[in-house]
Amino acid sequence: MTEVLLIRHGQTLWNESGKYQGHTDVALSPEGQKQAQMLRDKLKTKKITAFFASDLSRAYETAKIIAEPHQKEVTVLPEFRELNFGQWEGLSYDEIMADYGDIATKWYNAPGNVCIPGGESCEQLQERSHRALLNLVQKYPEERIAIISHGGTIRGVISAAMGWSLDCFWSLSQGNTALNILQFYGDKAILKLYNDICHLNL
Repeated sequence: MTEVLLIRHGQTLWNESGKYQGHTDVALSPEGQKQAQMLRDKLKTKKITAFFASDLSRAYETAKIIAEPHQKEVTVLPEFRELNFGQWEGLSYDEIMADYGDIATKWYNAPGNVCIPGGESCEQLQERSHRALLNLVQKYPEERIAIISHGGTIRGVISAAMGWSLDCFWSLSQGNTALNILQFYGDKAILKLYNDICHLNL
């Protein structure tokens, strides 16, 4: 069995203001750094063989904080980047609906294969991130690894592992520094934990 800890990055200022980040490289806010430290303390006694992160700084910085007690380096894998929101990056939900009403409505209702203007579809996101995940599962049999990524990416990966339709994308909550656990027994995946933010003491 290979256990995969899927972790969303800590909060950013764009998270606080409701802006879509996508591939835009937005750093952790001071609150996001505190969140990562709280998750670090929760996981510090777990044996984790390897740490991986998206190449965007909010994920990489979160990963470095969590990996510190384990004295492990963080390997960067761009395949775990967030969905490319193209022309929607830096905009809020209301701004997107005002300027891109028709395609935005389709995307929110059935996002699977709708391509965001100048960006990518959830299907494309899922293909690149799930393929990278399966490669790591094969590389680390009988081990526990951690992947620090983004809300959309984690939704896509878990949907693929569970065989769920991508149309459930927005039905899956994913808080900042949420901990999710997938266990792989050969080709079969079991979702052991989802969207755990108990470490934040909310």
